[in-house]
Amino acid sequence: MKKSFMLFISAAFIFLCAGMSEASVDNIYEVAIVSIAGDVQVDTNADGTWIRPWVGLKLMEDAVIKTGEGSTTDIVFDAEGLNIVRVQENSLTTVKSALLELPEGNVLVNFANLKPGSSFTVRTPTAACAIRGSAMGVMVAPDGTTTVVMILDNGYIQPLDADGNPVGEPFVLPPGNKIQIGEGGDVGGMEGLDPGDTDDYDDFVGGLGATPPGTPDGTEDTGDFVDTKDVDDAREDDTRIDVEDDDDSSQISPTEESPSYIIGE
Repeated sequence: MKKSFMLFISAAFIFLCAGMSEASVDNIYEVAIVSIAGDVQVDTNADGTWIRPWVGLKLMEDAVIKTGEGSTTDIVFDAEGLNIVRVQENSLTTVKSALLELPEGNVLVNFANLKPGSSFTVRTPTAACAIRGSAMGVMVAPDGTTTVVMILDNGYIQPLDADGNPVGEPFVLPPGNKIQIGEGGDVGGMEGLDPGDTDDYDDFVGGLGATPPGTPDGTEDTGDFVDTKDVDDAREDDTRIDVEDDDDSSQISPTEESPSYIIGE
């Protein structure tokens, strides 16, 4: 019975990963910044050139986002703005197709607009955390230990080794639970959520739809949602940031090919 269950979980995880390329209900995969608070920087081409983003900036695949102390940014992964990720303070993350790479920091994920059979994944140094139209928080400690807080519906977790390869068996994390995955994909015990585990998430979703994107208290509204400002212009003007002032940029390798805008099949 246990073997059959594990085979089912493994098949389900593979199925989830196979559907990652179609993570919007209208076949248009569009990633854009909708809110900025504090010190947020974006490396649009993963080539070490950081700019100050604006609300409405469309992010290309491999774009890197970095947030400072007390800073956050919200990004949408669908044209209707229903699949939203909040990158919390002191975080570094890279945008992929239906996936975020999170080597350090915390993100909150609230997805309500996934096509049937599709999924969204947050990949950390120790785990790949996939959801299908649900909500979760993913936190990466300085030593790489990942904490997954499952808020709505099930999460599908695959532990990873130091090289990012699957290790051990994938498993389901039910809502209302959290778990830690340490170095080498070492999985801790599942625990129920404490009252404070969802405070940041409650604040996050409580503000969605209450005010226009980018205008909550303490948030910098840097432009309209639809912004035609050219990225190349921004990279040449005063928004350019010297990456030598921050060692974090060394963690992201330049891409060999120019990334394209994220448009799904």
